[in-house]
Amino acid sequence: FAKVRQKCLGCRTVLQDGSDRVLCSSCESPAVASGVVLRHIEELRPLEVEASQMLSQCGRCEGSNFRGLHVECASVDCPIFFRRLQVSRSLATAQA
Repeated sequence: FAKVRQKCLGCRTVLQDGSDRVLCSSCESPAVASGVVLRHIEELRPLEVEASQMLSQCGRCEGSNFRGLHVECASVDCPIFFRRLQVSRSLATAQA
């Protein structure tokens, strides 16, 4: 079976098991680490903006931004609803 292993956010090398670090030893230097963090933020920002826009659109359609839209929305052919779920999953994956 395949085993999921953590990879460095900078150079994508496999990190040691049991390590709760996100950067390898070569990417931990302040100059490299700052670039990695900025790049990661730049990757997350468009997903966050799109997720927010999709949630706002669902709220306008549903009538309220505070109810459980993922449960109460009855429109099975709504492209915004499904795109919002895709973006939310992509954002969760990118943040992990």
